[in-house]
Amino acid sequence: VDWARWRLALSGGTDSRAILQRLRDHRVECVTWGLEAAPWDPESDAAVARRLAARHGVGFTYFPTDLASDAAGDVLARFAHEGEGRVDHVYAY
Repeated sequence: VDWARWRLALSGGTDSRAILQRLRDHRVECVTWGLEAAPWDPESDAAVARRLAARHGVGFTYFPTDLASDAAGDVLARFAHEGEGRVDHVYAY
């Protein structure tokens, strides 16, 4: 596996923490997303993910997903295509 081509979606959850721990020797880069203010709320998943990445010495990128002025149909199309309906967080799309 070419680990430089992969990213781990990291949150504050137990599952992504366990995956990060298993991949620690591969130095996989981490990403997370959410509202722009989330990384500054110390109890948010975004802040926990940032601290975890720093603790493990891996790169971390945060993508803000605040509401855009896109047409509702465009947002729903992205939600269906990219999220495949697996989550209920339409605002992220």
